[in-house]
Amino acid sequence: MSPFFRAIRFLLGLAVLSASTYVHAAYPDRPVRLIVTYQAGGSADVLARIFAKSFSDQLGQPVVVENKPGGAGVIGISAVTQSPADGNTLLFCPPGPLVNLPLMGMKLPFDVYKDLTYITLLTDTSKVIVVPASLGIKTLEEFVAHVRAHPGRLSFGSAGTGSMTHLTAELMMSLAKIDMVHVPYKSGSPIVMDMLNGNLQMFIGEMPNVLPQVRAGKLVALAVTDAKRSTFLPDVPTTAEAGYPELIGGGGAYGLCGPANLPPAVTKRIHEAAVEALKSPGLVELFSQQGSRPEQSTGAQYMDYIRSETARWSPIIKNRNISSTN
Repeated sequence: MSPFFRAIRFLLGLAVLSASTYVHAAYPDRPVRLIVTYQAGGSADVLARIFAKSFSDQLGQPVVVENKPGGAGVIGISAVTQSPADGNTLLFCPPGPLVNLPLMGMKLPFDVYKDLTYITLLTDTSKVIVVPASLGIKTLEEFVAHVRAHPGRLSFGSAGTGSMTHLTAELMMSLAKIDMVHVPYKSGSPIVMDMLNGNLQMFIGEMPNVLPQVRAGKLVALAVTDAKRSTFLPDVPTTAEAGYPELIGGGGAYGLCGPANLPPAVTKRIHEAAVEALKSPGLVELFSQQGSRPEQSTGAQYMDYIRSETARWSPIIKNRNISSTN
């Protein structure tokens, strides 16, 4: 290669490096939107707002939480996939829609793997099996026996068909060989209200939704779906201790995503700010009060998590005949 062309290639390389550095330094130059696919007041919304405050401190710009519920999460996710790839619109990624909607045969206006940039996991939240205190039931074994005595007559609530709160309950019914009626909602908060009113008999909800009513004695926690007991409910057994070792987890991990084709420098800046935000003592404490734990990962690790959850829940969706038309 002639000296002339070597010089041209060198100058072009400097230009690309300079442009990348400029994008990294300039972002963000205005407030950032953080889309939440659930209604205000639910556990996802509470966690997103806690994260947004700490994330804003790291970015040096306001991070504005916008609730876009509906369509089993499709409306909120679409708002992000259809936004410019500049990092100014991000998604507080719910695990359910990304994992389960494709498995349920729903025709989506986006591709889960192609139309999002996976940035990092953010938090993992425990789930708790709760029943109304008015039932007079204290253990999971007692509840299973109660359901068996009333097949098809008791109901459970979920945050929507195909949500992780729905699928975890379906898994429990499959393992316990019981039959309950599914009542889908748009978020966890109204489920709790209907349980207190006697309209529902069970909810496998995220800790933030149910903990206050458990502490108030209005709901009874039968088990937590974690490998270890919760520090918030130390007297409540795990599902394994209650006789259902396969009823562990339930896709409580939320993450941070952006539109596809985010510039690498912007993605790097977002990832750095998110990881630092998750280290904030204030965030850790507030997450802890919600029964949630900060998590972090690379974008590739986050995508691998979605793939592994997809493989895990696929047989449940198939065997329980759950579809987008249910």
